[in-house]
Amino acid sequence: MPEVTCWDCGLPINLSNRPRHASCFPQHRRADLNAAALNRCTITLENGERCPKPMKARDWCSGHIQRYGRYGDPTFVTGRRANGEMQALVRAAARAVTEECILAPCAHSRPGVIYRGNPMPAARAVWIEATGENPGDRQVLHTCHRGDEGCIAFPHLYLGDHARNMRDMTEAERQGRGEDNGNAELTELDVREIRRLFAARAASQRALAAQFGVSQGAIHQIVTRKTWKHVE
Repeated sequence: MPEVTCWDCGLPINLSNRPRHASCFPQHRRADLNAAALNRCTITLENGERCPKPMKARDWCSGHIQRYGRYGDPTFVTGRRANGEMQALVRAAARAVTEECILAPCAHSRPGVIYRGNPMPAARAVWIEATGENPGDRQVLHTCHRGDEGCIAFPHLYLGDHARNMRDMTEAERQGRGEDNGNAELTELDVREIRRLFAARAASQRALAAQFGVSQGAIHQIVTRKTWKHVE
């Protein structure tokens, strides 16, 4: 049977080190809930309500104790990335000294993880694991510009604000440009034709705007190469 790792302290869960886990998941061992309703599990469910089952040990009911022993997290729900694999990857990425990217599995965007009982982006969990600092309102950004591909290597992470993130996006050309931009009203062929007609003095900016169904300002931006710069 594979060894199970505690998602809170990172130590393996077994009979020999059980006392070491006595303080794990403090957010789920609340004295105020215990005082309010004795002998009732102190774990708060996903709907925000307290678990109604009777307490068996560790302030938890038998069901949550079993989840902790099986998955390393008493709040584990089937369907989440299981067995502590992402937690192990987060810890490895937090200790990384390599210049190479460490890519976490992600289906469509940046990978997420349940870290210490809270869902968050995996890169944010790596930052907290490595520094012990909660970024708060700041964003965890990537010097490698591969956050969308799943990179969580700590040497590639730094803190910034939304404006810095947008600048990074532009520098990395992650923003859709030209036809790849969902708001684009023209194609590259249209842009080349607009520039050709304007350079040949075959049509004014106003006439080109009417012909291609855009504003005169858009035509001006195109012919002066303030937009669609990548189109020759």
